[in-house]
Amino acid sequence: MWTVSRDDAPVQVEEEPAEVMPQVVEEEEDDFGMDDLVTVDVAPAERPANTIEDEMIFRFDSEEELQRFLAALQREGLAPRGVLRQLYAVRVSERVALSLDPRAYGGREEHNFYSARPVPPEAFAPGLFARLQGFGLTAAEIAQTGDSTSGQGVIVAVLDSGVDPDLDFEDLRGVWLDYVGTEPSYRHGTSVASIVAGPLGIAPATTILSVRVLDENGVGNSFDLARGIIEATNHGARIINMSLGVYGESPILLEAIRYAYDQGVIMVASAGNEAVDRLPYPAADSRVLAVTAIDANRQHALFPNQARGIDFAAPGVGVIVQDGEGESLFSGTSAAAPMISGTLASLLSKNPALAPESAIGIIRQNLDDAGLPGADDTFGGGIVSWDRIERRNQTNVVDVAIADIHIPHDAVPGQTTPVTILVQNRGTAWLGDTTLTVQTSQGEPETFTVGSLDAGGVAPQVIYVSMPNRDSGEFVDVLAQVSPPGNREDVDLSNNLRVRRISAAPSAE
Repeated sequence: MWTVSRDDAPVQVEEEPAEVMPQVVEEEEDDFGMDDLVTVDVAPAERPANTIEDEMIFRFDSEEELQRFLAALQREGLAPRGVLRQLYAVRVSERVALSLDPRAYGGREEHNFYSARPVPPEAFAPGLFARLQGFGLTAAEIAQTGDSTSGQGVIVAVLDSGVDPDLDFEDLRGVWLDYVGTEPSYRHGTSVASIVAGPLGIAPATTILSVRVLDENGVGNSFDLARGIIEATNHGARIINMSLGVYGESPILLEAIRYAYDQGVIMVASAGNEAVDRLPYPAADSRVLAVTAIDANRQHALFPNQARGIDFAAPGVGVIVQDGEGESLFSGTSAAAPMISGTLASLLSKNPALAPESAIGIIRQNLDDAGLPGADDTFGGGIVSWDRIERRNQTNVVDVAIADIHIPHDAVPGQTTPVTILVQNRGTAWLGDTTLTVQTSQGEPETFTVGSLDAGGVAPQVIYVSMPNRDSGEFVDVLAQVSPPGNREDVDLSNNLRVRRISAAPSAE
């Protein structure tokens, strides 16, 4: 089903089309099927970069003030570029603002920031992706949910470039925002939606609410994103997926996030692919779940941003999706975010009374740790684990795992560096002393006794290795193997052994 709703307004005014964003840069598709995305200028947070220079947003204190200003515009034959009644806000060009100063009517001035789909920066050539392992599977195959009714009764809003209405989604609805582009360009939004729902999705029976907030070039703005969040909330969305980002703190966007959060809506956003040490909004807001990407080897995907505030890591390299033109491979934090949205839809459909924090808590309490012990800037709280979520209510499940072999990113070639091996109890049974065996290509095997572990608990073991010299062609292999105490039967032997090859990065040419 495809239904459409539009904004309406008591005062009939013609909205002026916004001008197209300048300096849009298209990226060519890479080996993993990275969709054509637009770059954003990631500037320091202290200056208002990425603002639309020829327009402003004005916020009023009441509907009456807003109506008075709109009526004045109409009398003068002028038009706004957008109206957001829920927040008493209007978007106008500088020409309109100069002709009829909104401040004289009680308006408070704000900047309007560009938003865009995440894109790896130009520095990440195809060689970067050669270091990553794509999944080559659909979201349904990765999560192995196997339930065609999963997601039933749950509305997930996809705030993006739009979703192809001709695809095989069980229930597809649409909200159109005026002047968000003129030509349909469904590829990115459809790819995102197909990870959540439909035959390839984690929760196939989910109702998708498509809210188009990006134009045909993948560009939008914070005003329309705020409109989209409020529209999605008012149309009954329980989850809002935003595989996009705004590099600028927009008050109107933060107010829209607050509105949705107060209504009990779960918001999920991509952490961004710019490989910087900050998150874009909405992911940077603590009320929004920020999701980063891993490859099929469960390694960080290299291109995602790394910063405090990341919540979860999920598959985001070479995921098979429907993009409106057939099946293709889709990569980036744009792919990782809907993995979480689909998982939440599945949980809520099985228990409609589940509170938002309880649904999030189920994912959070069943994460596979990675990187440094506990939450970190690279993996957040850890990697989503559908196996652990599925068996969380089973008792006495024994599953001990090598969660990661972590090498510091600042390890110096030719010097000794600490390597942290994480042992995690991924079962539901308490575990006593567990045996860890470590072998490196530089020495003899070592055996360690890991202390007792509660369900989900993590124990780090640090060893030291000599880093290979740069350009030497040498490497160090680290093998770690763990076994449960007392010859107890482990339900998943595949995660008991892990090998990591360490080599120094080549010199810059």
